[in-house]
Amino acid sequence: MPRHSTRNLGVLACAFVSAFSRPTVAQPSITDLGSLDGGSNVPLAYALSADGSTVVGQVPGVPGRAFRWDEGVGLRLLDPFEGGGPQASARGVSSDGSAVVGWSYSADGFRACAWPASGGIQSLGVLGGGSSSFAECTTPDGVYVAGSSDSSEGRQAFRWSAATGMQGIGELVGQPGAGARAISADGMVVVGSSGARAFCWTPGGGMNDLGVLDGWLGSRATATTESGEVVFGNCYMLGPGARAFRWTQSRGMEDLGVPAGWQHSEVFGVSADGRIAVGDCYGSSDEIAVVWTPELGMVDLNALLPTFGVDLTGWVLNAATAISTDGRAITGRGSHDGIEKGWVVRGLPSLGGCSADFNHDGFVNGDDYDAFAEAFDAGNQEADLNRDGFVNGNDYDAFADRFDAGC
Repeated sequence: MPRHSTRNLGVLACAFVSAFSRPTVAQPSITDLGSLDGGSNVPLAYALSADGSTVVGQVPGVPGRAFRWDEGVGLRLLDPFEGGGPQASARGVSSDGSAVVGWSYSADGFRACAWPASGGIQSLGVLGGGSSSFAECTTPDGVYVAGSSDSSEGRQAFRWSAATGMQGIGELVGQPGAGARAISADGMVVVGSSGARAFCWTPGGGMNDLGVLDGWLGSRATATTESGEVVFGNCYMLGPGARAFRWTQSRGMEDLGVPAGWQHSEVFGVSADGRIAVGDCYGSSDEIAVVWTPELGMVDLNALLPTFGVDLTGWVLNAATAISTDGRAITGRGSHDGIEKGWVVRGLPSLGGCSADFNHDGFVNGDDYDAFAEAFDAGNQEADLNRDGFVNGNDYDAFADRFDAGC
């Protein structure tokens, strides 16, 4: 597998680490998620909790089974519906790991479901006239869930809560067949794809087409920030090929590029503030896990992680499929000594830097507040902390929250 020089990455890593006011709790490390039978059924991770101590996904096979992995406990299967088949997949998890959502095969067909902390499995229902539904994501508190469901009006994206039940949020005009892939922290922004276009939905604005990059035929939104103001996803051609994008209201869709020597890129997850995205890059035969930040661009995780002290001896990371809200934990798939593995890396420094250390002197104090206020008053784009393309009160609130948290 091609590898890239770590020389510049090491310099940038040192710069990021020096921006910390507080050290990480432990040396960053990679953990094998294990397997059910010693090797052949390797877990595919789709989501992880805020601190990376819980990972959920699917163990592929015939049939695939939903799993959760917990630090200190390991890999275990989640219960399917009684009376249905064992086929199931876990797709989202709350911040504290207590609520897991996904889908499972029931006696009535596939159903969006939740695996609550109390145990068992709960059906989230199906839209009127529909025969199947699939949950793809949940809010950090587990209150809202989003996904897709058949209905009498075709396949629609849905938003669910215990208070409202499953509610269809429609599809784009001229782009039939919609499904949600990600949801904002408050549940008021849902993103995904409808037909061949990425969409962003809000209760007041309905479905909005996010467009497509020049030269590409279709788009799919796969992730959004905590605020829902920044959307990430991928554009596609008819044949093999993809290109990761970042979208904001002010700038529209922006190409995130590829590392040198690679042809295609995809993004699957993003940190809460949108400063770190993870995914993969691939060519005609090889595939690498990647991370994107505004400072680094798109880079190979196999080259970057060792600069933070992660021992990747024997590992090849092929795809990063999810990232924690603070960006300090990443999960994905790859291989170790040639054997396919699921993995999680925890204890990372923030790849996006410490935004509360606004003057980059290694401390979080009043000087940073003064520096931010000066940039804010001048309308400097450096003060656009939530990366929505505007410098406004939302950025001031974001800075105050990070300042109070110490980073």
